[in-house]
Amino acid sequence: MAEIGEFDGDDLEGLSAEEMQKQIEDLEAAIANAEDETAKSEAIQQQEPDMETMNRELERIDQEIERLAHEAEEDVGNVDGKSVYVGNVDYGSSAEELQRHFSSCGPIERATIQVNKLSGTPMGYAYVQFKSEVGASRALELNDSLFRGRQLKVSPKRVNVPNMGKGKGKGKGKAGKGSWNSGYKGGYKGRPRRYSKGYHPYSSWW
Repeated sequence: MAEIGEFDGDDLEGLSAEEMQKQIEDLEAAIANAEDETAKSEAIQQQEPDMETMNRELERIDQEIERLAHEAEEDVGNVDGKSVYVGNVDYGSSAEELQRHFSSCGPIERATIQVNKLSGTPMGYAYVQFKSEVGASRALELNDSLFRGRQLKVSPKRVNVPNMGKGKGKGKGKAGKGSWNSGYKGGYKGRPRRYSKGYHPYSSWW
């Protein structure tokens, strides 16, 4: 069989002018199609991203994420350093009343009474955020102070580090507090062991 762009003289012998013209047109069409496919292939190759460039970009993104996460942790730590936990808060209290109670400690950013997300009812504790750590430190002196007939329990707010307490990976450590058989993966474990009549599997424990 002749290659594209070549004529085999034997194939053209005996052809009329019309048939020969048809052969030439078919050949030209095949050549044009091959050139088109080549152009498409080259265009695709040019569009494919350079792997080295992609790796550099991914590394840059990872560094940016790490930087933002570090800044977020610092910001949260700063906020918590200016905040105090207030327990034993009367359920009828308002945030404005709490702010007035702690106003002698320094400028207050906000007071937030925690409520149940489902029912909206107060949960008996709140957080007071001051504009400086000095205010939060002074607020600790109001521990056991009376507010609406109750002794408030004031303590530093626990530092809330992002992702703290969230497991990473599968891990093989001890099960967390309150968990039961956390390593169980489910699935069929085979037929249960059979014991002879009168045998108790835990008899050796007694």
